[in-house]
Amino acid sequence: MTRKGSTQDNIYIAILISVFAISVLPVIIMFIRSWKTLPQVGRSQIFVTLPLHYGNYIEAWALVQRYLLNTIFVVVTSVIGVVLLSSITAYVLRSLSIPRQEHIVRCHHSFADDPGCDRVCSFDNPGAEDVQVEQ
Repeated sequence: MTRKGSTQDNIYIAILISVFAISVLPVIIMFIRSWKTLPQVGRSQIFVTLPLHYGNYIEAWALVQRYLLNTIFVVVTSVIGVVLLSSITAYVLRSLSIPRQEHIVRCHHSFADDPGCDRVCSFDNPGAEDVQVEQ
């Protein structure tokens, strides 16, 4: 017994598999070709040919090494900066007495706990509770 809409489900599944295959196939071909020399690529574009040539990775590492270290430096310093700035901001929000402090913290927690929530924080009325949005 088939359930209603199973043909439509099969069409969606076929479309998803097709899109996945079209998206992933170039990556697979690129990975296979990275292990080949130029004459091997001329003989067979898609299939693996032996012997595998790992020299392409050595050449690529020599070209990319400087930029990769620069990227690692930028990422590490950015993460440290964001953590420090966030910690300082959190300390200030919790330590000092500022207008609408509890409202700001409550709104932050409602969005941090459930990013897809349909709650809207009203900053116009400091005593107002969070309002549900009609969809």
